[in-house]
Amino acid sequence: IKQLLVGAILTVSAEDVATLAGLYAAIGALLWWTRRPMLEISLDPEGAVRADRRIVLWDVVFYATFATVVTSSVRIAGVLLVFCYLVVPAAMAAMLARGVGARLGLGWALGAAVSLAGLAASWHWDLPTGATIVSAFGAAIGLAAALFGLVRAARAVRARGAMALAPAGLVAGALIALAGVLLASLPRMDHPWLDALEDVAPVVQETFLTQGERAARRDALEAIGRGEADLARMRALAQEVRWGVRSMDAENEERLRQFIAGRSEIVAGDQLVLRTLRAKARERQRYWLGIPIVLLGALLLLALRRAASRRRAKPGQLSG
Repeated sequence: IKQLLVGAILTVSAEDVATLAGLYAAIGALLWWTRRPMLEISLDPEGAVRADRRIVLWDVVFYATFATVVTSSVRIAGVLLVFCYLVVPAAMAAMLARGVGARLGLGWALGAAVSLAGLAASWHWDLPTGATIVSAFGAAIGLAAALFGLVRAARAVRARGAMALAPAGLVAGALIALAGVLLASLPRMDHPWLDALEDVAPVVQETFLTQGERAARRDALEAIGRGEADLARMRALAQEVRWGVRSMDAENEERLRQFIAGRSEIVAGDQLVLRTLRAKARERQRYWLGIPIVLLGALLLLALRRAASRRRAKPGQLSG
């Protein structure tokens, strides 16, 4: 299943590259030759039906080439990466450019750039290559969507003023209220926004811990820091031994392995202490933080609705 999902892109042979290059060149030539009916069907399907009755034929050509590309690529790159290449560059280009030529050029450039970024991240942090490239594509399309939204929001503000942001404010108010409801009703579930807030400002959690619990939290954090530093050094040493950079006899290599395993267990125990303390803080935060957050979201929603109602009422009052 893992091979099917993420493939093995680092083990591709020169023969695989040559075979796929020839196959994709043939498909590219075919699509270039049939570009006029294909684009017409895509951009103006009703006009294409009136002008040409062979729509089914062109559909067969398109889906046949699509299936060929997918099935020939999945073995090497995996399902996730193949569909990222098929969808994400085109989606980003559609958001950021107009015209088929501009979108093609931008999509190819973005696909290549994101692939290189994913490969670099995989090399630097020693991560699975296919999964890292998929994550890079996810981050890229999220960034493109945020940029697209900011541009549209700026245009709307210039055209209609600050009230153009009212829909975004309503969504923000609803999300804030929902976060408060979830904290108050399900304190033990994951609350990423609160975790991020506590990472930036630990006092948000420590305020809801006793003095002894705060001391235990600080001790656990210090122990985790020391343990992770030791693990980083030992894992680097083990990697050097594995790749032959440094020599080590079998007995010391086994001791190193046992030390890494034991140290990992100790760090995991300290992390369990932190999770336990966080759970205790959540039980105390559920009402002291949850209810005010619900009220804040509700007040934001109410204020925006009233502002929108007053804005709609002004033209009628002036005409009267």
